[in-house]
Amino acid sequence: MKENQPSMGRLFIFDFDDTLVKTGAKILVHHAAGHKSAMSSHQYATYNKHPDDRFNFEQFESLTEPVTPLPFVKKLQNTYDSFGPDHIVILTARSNPAPVITFLDRIGLDDIEDIIALNSINPRDKADWIEQQMITRNPTKVDFWDDSEKNIKAVDRLKKQFGSNRIITHLVR
Repeated sequence: MKENQPSMGRLFIFDFDDTLVKTGAKILVHHAAGHKSAMSSHQYATYNKHPDDRFNFEQFESLTEPVTPLPFVKKLQNTYDSFGPDHIVILTARSNPAPVITFLDRIGLDDIEDIIALNSINPRDKADWIEQQMITRNPTKVDFWDDSEKNIKAVDRLKKQFGSNRIITHLVR
């Protein structure tokens, strides 16, 4: 970290699928044994993958109806009202930020610009992105909400480097 780097204050990072919204999007699985199935992003997060399974995430390229805002949308709105859009990040495994932008437009939070589509389901990628923010933006504190225990555990490992008082994780159920 650069010396005397100013802090940007608090940073609030929200996952999108199954944290802020539930959508009709499904991950299509072509199983190694030859059959096919579909699962939600939450089911996928706990699925024990076979090395020969093939996954199709095509339905996550748009905002697949039905779209149901989850209770944590209220937390997002309250955070927005208290801290403004510059302190909020939507960090999603999706490859395309457009569905998140569409949703934020619907709920009147269209000036949140920090929408990061990682195009990765690897929990380490979310942790790496947050680690980079700790270095470059130097927030005084990061609050991170996600429905995936794997993502939470990956980010929790950063507490050793940055301190448990600077990174607070929240598992959304």
